[in-house]
Parts: sequence; C-alpha cells; structure tokens
Amino acid sequence: MNDAELAREIFDSCTDPVVKKQLAFNLGRHHVYLESEESYSELINNTRLSEHFLALGTDLEIMEAKTPEDVYKSNLNETRGFTTNVDSAKQNLASTFVNAFVNAGFGQDKLMTEEGSGNKWIYKNKEHGMMSAAASLGMILLWDVDGGLTQIDKFLYFQEDYIKAGALLAVGIVNSGVKNDCDPALALLSEYLENPSANIKIVLFWDLVLHTMEQLVLISVIYYFQLLKKDLLQWKFWD
Repeated sequence: MNDAELAREIFDSCTDPVVKKQLAFNLGRHHVYLESEESYSELINNTRLSEHFLALGTDLEIMEAKTPEDVYKSNLNETRGFTTNVDSAKQNLASTFVNAFVNAGFGQDKLMTEEGSGNKWIYKNKEHGMMSAAASLGMILLWDVDGGLTQIDKFLYFQEDYIKAGALLAVGIVNSGVKNDCDPALALLSEYLENPSANIKIVLFWDLVLHTMEQLVLISVIYYFQLLKKDLLQWKFWD
C-alpha cells in the first residue's frame, strides 16, 4: 500500500530468480522504482517494456495493424459505424481515438505510421482533431521511447500549433511509465517552455503531470503551474 520500504524488503528477500523477475515486473507496473542489479532494474524501470509487449504480441499472432473499420464492422450493418474515408470531422476524430487504442503499444497502424499516411490523416481533421491525431502517435508507439521519439520528431516541425502541440503530447505519452536516467522526453519538452502558444502550454502541463512519479518533477509541475496560473484563468478551453 504505497510502502516503498516494505516493497524493498520483500523484493530483497526473494531468492528465486524467476519469482524475483516477476516481482520486478510488478514493481514497474506500479511505478515503484527501486535500485537493483541491472537485469532487474531494466524490468523495474520498464525500459524494455515495449520489447516484451511486442514479443508477447508476436507469440499471440496479433501484430497485424488494425483499422477503425475492424472495430466498427460497419460492413455487417450498412447503417452503423464509420469508415476511415469519411470527411466528417467528428467521425475522423472518433476514428483517431479508436485507431490509437486498438493499436496501442504495437508500434504500427494504418493511419499514422504507415509510410505517407500520417500527413494525409492529420489534414483530414481540423484544429483539436489535428492535435488528437498527432498525439495518437504516443499511444501507438507507447513505451518505445527511442524509436517513438524518432517518429514523432518530424511533427514538431509543422507550422500548425495544433499539430505541434499534439506531437508534444505524444512525446509525453510514449514515455509514460518508463524511467530513463537521461529522460530524453523531458529534455525535449523543456525546449518548449517559453513557447507563447496557449495550446502548447496546456499540453506541456499535462506532459509534466505524466512524469509526477518522480518527486523532483512533481515540484517542477507545481512551480510551473504557479507561473501559468494567471494565464490559465484567461484561456478559453472551449468555444
């Protein structure tokens, strides 16, 4: 029950290496980061979580990317469901979320990561829909910090603030739950702290919240929120 000392005592008392690995996975799942031998630390810190998840997906033969249409199954009922070709902003936004969750952690999909598809799908959306589409990369590439940041990076150079803000949110999502001493995601996000865009400021706040497992960053979030408090009260979160 949030007792780090007891968790350490139980972990250190375990002598069976197989059971100890399972305990390391459990600690990582609950974000209880304990110092240990390297073979256990990478499990506790979730640094190889993406690798293990993909290995399981391969064993279960479920690695093939799915589309929103696979979930909607509108071919079974012509009056129900959406397709990825519709132009409706709301339907495209719904497809973005469905696509992100059904392909979460698998590192591939048909709308955003397939060659040449990402830009097309983003521009089928408007404003916050564009932000959501860019941010969905974080779910699709979940836990793959090194490979994920490489794929997300190109969207940070788009001119539209909505796309850039979505990409920054994707950076925070892809790194969620993974403890990295270098913390490349936080270093990247820090470069945008002075950006004047309201959308980017809001996204950066929530990205920092994703890192509140570490006390130092929690203090940074509180301090940053105090700096933004006056601006936040003046922002419009809806029309």
